[in-house]
Amino acid sequence: ATPNIPGMALEGVGHFTHPKGFQYSKCCKLADGRLMFTPFNREAILLFDPVSKEWEEVGQFEGDCKWSGCAALPNGKVVLVPQYGLNILIFDPMAKTWEEVPIDPAWQKDPHFPKFSDCITLPDGRVLFVPYYYTRIVIFDPITKTWEEMGDFEGNAKWSNCRLLKDNRLVFVPFSHPSILIFDLNTKTSQMVGNWEGGFKWSGGELLEDGRMVFAPLKYNSIVLFDTASCTWEEVGDFGDTVLKWNGIRLMPDGKVCFVPLDSLSVLIFNPSDKTWIEIPHGRTRDEKLPQAHGQGCRLCTDCSPLPDGRIVFVPCSVEEILIYTPASMLKPVARKPVVGGNWKCNPDSMSKLDGLLTNINSCDTSKCDVYFCPSTLHVAYCSDKATNGAKCTPQNCNFKGCGAFTGEMAVEQMKDMGIKLSPQRQFGLLVCCFSSAGSWHANLWLAAIGNATLIPCQSLTDFSPTSMRVTQLNATFTSALHPSMWLIAQTKQQTAQNAHHKTAISRDVAAFTGEMAVEQMKDMGISQVLIGHSERRGEFGIFPMDNNDTLAVKLKYILDAGMSCVYCIGEPLSIREKGLPEVLQEMDVQLTPIYGLLDPARVVIAYEPVWAIGTGVTATPDDAQATHKGIRDLIERNASKEIADGIRIQYGGSANAKNAPDLSAQPDIDGFLVGGASLKPEFADIVAAISNAKA
Repeated sequence: ATPNIPGMALEGVGHFTHPKGFQYSKCCKLADGRLMFTPFNREAILLFDPVSKEWEEVGQFEGDCKWSGCAALPNGKVVLVPQYGLNILIFDPMAKTWEEVPIDPAWQKDPHFPKFSDCITLPDGRVLFVPYYYTRIVIFDPITKTWEEMGDFEGNAKWSNCRLLKDNRLVFVPFSHPSILIFDLNTKTSQMVGNWEGGFKWSGGELLEDGRMVFAPLKYNSIVLFDTASCTWEEVGDFGDTVLKWNGIRLMPDGKVCFVPLDSLSVLIFNPSDKTWIEIPHGRTRDEKLPQAHGQGCRLCTDCSPLPDGRIVFVPCSVEEILIYTPASMLKPVARKPVVGGNWKCNPDSMSKLDGLLTNINSCDTSKCDVYFCPSTLHVAYCSDKATNGAKCTPQNCNFKGCGAFTGEMAVEQMKDMGIKLSPQRQFGLLVCCFSSAGSWHANLWLAAIGNATLIPCQSLTDFSPTSMRVTQLNATFTSALHPSMWLIAQTKQQTAQNAHHKTAISRDVAAFTGEMAVEQMKDMGISQVLIGHSERRGEFGIFPMDNNDTLAVKLKYILDAGMSCVYCIGEPLSIREKGLPEVLQEMDVQLTPIYGLLDPARVVIAYEPVWAIGTGVTATPDDAQATHKGIRDLIERNASKEIADGIRIQYGGSANAKNAPDLSAQPDIDGFLVGGASLKPEFADIVAAISNAKA
């Protein structure tokens, strides 16, 4: 589905625990703006002020699974409906007093008999109890402390909640009962609609302004939109049926509905007008389990209360905090200077085109935005000092150990254009290993000939001249050649390149392939920043990954230890994106875990690149990109620190261009772009201008 609201920030308030979990069941809004949480296993009622974020516990009530729901009365008091408890509680939140009304003995078949699942206040001030295991609907009068019962319904764990329609009919949402119950309060007659197999179907329903109801899937795989006039329905989405997903549902002020996560890894906000939704990861995992008696899962929250200002307060089930989600639009923006990078990948095919690309870079206004560009390895030496506006020449990769045996990638078209006449190959193929019979300089800059050769260390451009190497002996029966490290090729065109990337060597297609060099070489050329971890280095060559999370962590430490800065790429393929945002962020966590301790906002930029969008022309919607960026920032806050998360810049790298840059730039957690194809065009300056204006 297409997301339709920005991501949200999560805040935890307080510390609440119970050995059996399921601390509170429901909440209701009080007349003074506070929220009241109904104790399920906990011993006290909780009063929470969402403005001051202060709370107070009232009362001391023994027993487990006491009250399953609550309903505010016109006089400001609140009725708590019993599930396993032996009394109805009438609570006065102003006086902080209460009255217990013993239940009918007929309701108590045995101590393990859960009676009612929820309750609602009727227009006449009475409270209707939703039958769970009990066979009848109960309407309780809080003034006379009496009740009446109606209907007779078989089955266990029947309905999760109900809503009252304008025509005085009630719609009961099936939990384990196979059908929706429609009960007419005027005629005391009932109607069963639909027939769904299985239990734990929907945890509740919410009535919309247009008369439809939305059912929140607990174990059922789909959201249900139920038309109360025609008694027809539509199922939306497929969320699987393996976990207890969302435990409740509440209508938000903007007409959307919020699904409360129980074992789901995300809050779900559903827009019934266009049947779209967004999943907002809450950061807990299913490994955070309850005691075994309650099964496995994170068992996060049981209910929520959307506030008029757009925030949402979640009632803790087994999580130890009251959770408050705040829309990104309400957050105070953090001042982060935007940053835009252009990745030229393995382009262009001729050095004669470099000046045009450098003109694009130098036309960018860098007064409000940092700019960097990533030439292919063969072109770094030429481009390294050509920026006139402070833009940083940023190599596309580096090795992880300094000078040594690390051999890289380039295109034969580039070699030919530079006057290189011999690709490092013998009769049977390319030179692809460090110990070729021919003398290879690798990234070491020790110049070696074949056989018994004199080795001359060359750590700097100033140390090198084509005549500085002395070959004392050649013991070979075939023509030999020397292979300098790639960045020297720009200076010594008569030498032989170390490699040609497989795609070009086979299909002659100059495209996205990225190479190797050492930071010592970069620093000598005046280069202070390098890009690593690009998806094309992580396995998009189509043969095997050149980098993985572990090697990239080693590289990052090596780069930072050398005093350089780094653009660190992360991202997910389409197969993970199709599973939903929580799975995407799980993958981002895997990629970031080795480097959380290395993140320095002053020297590390995160470039998030959805692999499925790179070079395809497909771009994530601004809201989808924002939700992912916010999720990444939340991961960094939890695993590094809030200061690092607030300060670090996160670029978007999925087919950004001049057309979509303004909308993407408006998102609070998108701090810039890593631009691919558009960086080869004059519109690159427009992209820089778009985010500069948006973040000004």
